[in-house]
Amino acid sequence: MNKVYAKSIFRTIRQSFGRYFAIMSIIALGVGFFAGLKVTKPGMIQTGNTYMQEHNMYDFKLMSTMGFDEGAIDELAKKEYVSDVNGAIYQDFLYVENGGTSKVLRANSITENVNTLELKEGRMPIADNECVVDAYQFGKQDIIGQEIVIDEKNDDVIKNMFAHKSYKVVGIVNSPLYINIERGTTSLGNGRIAAFIYIPKDGFAVDYYKEIYVRLQDCYEIYSHDYEDYIEEITPIIEKDVENYVTDKYEEMLQLGYPVDKPEIYVLDRNTNVGYMCYDNDTNIVEGVARVFPVFFFLIAALVCSTTMTRMVDDERGQIGTYRALGYSNGAIMMKYLLYSGSSALLGCIVGFFGGSYLFPYVISEAYRMLYDFGDGVEFYFSPLLLVICLAVSLLCSMGTAYFACRNELRCMPATLVRPKAPAAGKRIFLEYISFIWKPMKFLHKVTARNVFRFKKRMFMMLLGISGCTALVLTGLGIKDSVSNLANFQYGDIDIYDMEITLKSGVDTKILEEKVNDIISEGYEEATSIMKSTVEYRQDTYVKTVYLVVADEEELNNFVNFKMTQETGKYPEKGEVLLSNKIAEIAGVQVGDEITLNVDDICAATLKVSGIFENYVWHYAYVTPETYEDYFNRKYEKNVMYINVASDEAAYEAGTNLVGLDEIINVSVVAEIKDRVLNMMSMLDAVVGLVIGCAGALAFIVLFNLSNINVTERVREIATIKVLGFYPRETGSYVFRENFVLTLMGIVVGLPLGVLLHSFVMSQIQVDMVSFAKKINSISYAYTVVIVVFFLIIVDLVMRRKIEKIHMAESLKSIE
Repeated sequence: MNKVYAKSIFRTIRQSFGRYFAIMSIIALGVGFFAGLKVTKPGMIQTGNTYMQEHNMYDFKLMSTMGFDEGAIDELAKKEYVSDVNGAIYQDFLYVENGGTSKVLRANSITENVNTLELKEGRMPIADNECVVDAYQFGKQDIIGQEIVIDEKNDDVIKNMFAHKSYKVVGIVNSPLYINIERGTTSLGNGRIAAFIYIPKDGFAVDYYKEIYVRLQDCYEIYSHDYEDYIEEITPIIEKDVENYVTDKYEEMLQLGYPVDKPEIYVLDRNTNVGYMCYDNDTNIVEGVARVFPVFFFLIAALVCSTTMTRMVDDERGQIGTYRALGYSNGAIMMKYLLYSGSSALLGCIVGFFGGSYLFPYVISEAYRMLYDFGDGVEFYFSPLLLVICLAVSLLCSMGTAYFACRNELRCMPATLVRPKAPAAGKRIFLEYISFIWKPMKFLHKVTARNVFRFKKRMFMMLLGISGCTALVLTGLGIKDSVSNLANFQYGDIDIYDMEITLKSGVDTKILEEKVNDIISEGYEEATSIMKSTVEYRQDTYVKTVYLVVADEEELNNFVNFKMTQETGKYPEKGEVLLSNKIAEIAGVQVGDEITLNVDDICAATLKVSGIFENYVWHYAYVTPETYEDYFNRKYEKNVMYINVASDEAAYEAGTNLVGLDEIINVSVVAEIKDRVLNMMSMLDAVVGLVIGCAGALAFIVLFNLSNINVTERVREIATIKVLGFYPRETGSYVFRENFVLTLMGIVVGLPLGVLLHSFVMSQIQVDMVSFAKKINSISYAYTVVIVVFFLIIVDLVMRRKIEKIHMAESLKSIE
């Protein structure tokens, strides 16, 4: 490439930098969005993988109804497939906070080599009456130095598990056993473990292990097919080894004369760990968005590149003809435009790829810290293959469109090229045939209508670009609408009680209701007593925690609204269960199907689905007391009371007054729960903000580029009307009235397209324990129109300055 040719390329870039920047920006935006969403899940999984390997998260958890001794640990440690093995003890117990609120905590024994703890503050225990506590629950409290007391309300079996009545807090930790906010289920209190603590093994007053954690020799990335295949390969081997040891131990005890029931053995892998499986499911959210949005961005990028390069080649027809007359080959001439478009796409791709690969994972992972707080932030994930794909698509969008634009012109003879193209022939548009509309129109409005429909290519380009951007903006706002109102739907339309109190075992609920009425006094309206616990729905690849409500239908009137998703749905009878829609969807069941719910690792019940009802937060299953006793083999005992009061203020006041009652373990005000859910859902605001921001930027680039091309190709026309005496405002209105009409047409097409896109994206976004309402508020349609029109006005103001700079005499000079 000689210097003259090179200077020509740089001169073209400098003189048409707006076009060059438009191509670069649109490619950067598309690549950034695509790459950012694509690397977010791998980056988060890489972060989780690093954390779990650093803290030696178990591969297998072994349980037996007979327990384990040191001999079992020693035998497993000898196996060639075992890397580390530790025995563990745990016990759930009731704990009363300083404010008087009772919660269920799980005490775990500290293990040396498996499931090692991440110390956040303080130190690890030295004495057996010291403990470290849950960073999620206690991290914001001044807890170090205080005592965790085993409450006297615990029964003797629980109290006898501990060597001490209280444990001094010396540190705050995270545990790989609990990587999300869920802490598991229990038979105590309201059935939900609030937090964990860790104490030394000698802090327990038992000489056996409840479970054994095993780490395997080979390491694979979490959630990978290699890891799943490895676990599948080792599972039957470790099952046989554990069974042999437990059977030998059982026979030995029988020979010694101990009356021991035949033990049951459970070999559980990581798929039964709620946090581990939820992390995999929750990181799939961005994959749902990544399947759709980047396609729109790249299609619009190709549209912008095609329009830009076609117009650029048209503008330089005379120059192309001159090059050909001077003997330049078609390849050499085309190379100029390929380098122009390719260099802009290359720069945009590099900026977008690395910018998006950092920004998107960072913002999304920071939002996820509300649910998963471990590690030092998401690791940067670089994918060479993804970079190659982005480069290939970017260069295809830019250089491909440049190639086709040049090829058509290079077929012409040089003499033809140096002459300007004949303007498109004028012809009547369809609107002219509707006389009662056409005749009353002003002259300039008729000109606008003719120009809009006369240049059909420009019209379709504008419609596609604006409708696509409108659809993206509406989808972003629609996602926010679907997410932000969840708490209102759940705690305003479905759960219509104001307070929930957890009762101590054996309380006479009738007497307590009268007592509560007296304490709340004027604010009290009504109450009902039911049983509430937790169960688990298990599949091969995940575990879901489900709230189990045990009550007759009449006991829930005025406290819970059931809106069935199917006409045949009804409240359950004996042997049946009523499910919330999300857990029914996860389980893949309909009315009439069967579902198995696990109380713990040993007890499970299979029930027929009597109905499925709309629900947005958490998973719920409703059964009758008869079903609970006969199918779950548990005693039915009311442990929860729902209360309705006059207002949220009355609920807060009543909560304070009820805390001290001996019969009450815990008091929950629904307004507080509602706020907590709103905070949890705010994690998706970051994703929504990125979508809306990128869609808005895309709308601006498309409008700016198409408007710039529109002005550039009509310089002589604009100069003519300026010579004819049009004022600057009239000139601007003459040109941009067409943009306004085309933008409105694009908005009309884009809004229904956005509804379809929103529905599809919401079906792809899956969050554990949440069912999204596929809803777009009316105000969001208005906001979408305002956003797109706002960018149109900004572009209008920028382009008016360009119109004012058009030199009338120079522009009207004959090209020939």
